[in-house]
Parts: sequence; C-alpha cells; structure tokens
Amino acid sequence: MALQARVPVLPGDTVESLSAAFSSRSTFIYPQVIGWIAAGRLRWVRDTLQLDGRPLPAPSYEEP
Repeated sequence: MALQARVPVLPGDTVESLSAAFSSRSTFIYPQVIGWIAAGRLRWVRDTLQLDGRPLPAPSYEEP
C-alpha cells in the first residue's frame, strides 16, 4: 500500500474503538490512493512504486 496512517493505541482502547479508528482513516486513504492512480501520479515503474516520479520508501515497522 502506498499510503498508511498511524493510529495511536491508548490505555483503555478496545477492539471496537481501534477498529473504528482504523475504519475512519481508511475512509480518507482509499479515495486518495485511487485518485493518485487515476491521475497517473502513483504507478509501478519496474519493481518500484512511485508517486509523482519519485520512488516511495519501503515500508518499515517499529518493534515494541
């Protein structure tokens, strides 16, 4: 995926509250990425995903 959002995990969060937080972020993210694809801004070039002609960094993960 080209675009990801961080959702903070707070004390007292539940599966339901985190699910709602992720869902609200995806409501913005999916249309944004589809718009970039439709406009030709986001595309695969060889084995690299590029936005506006610039390679996107590889996903990274933070260890707890």
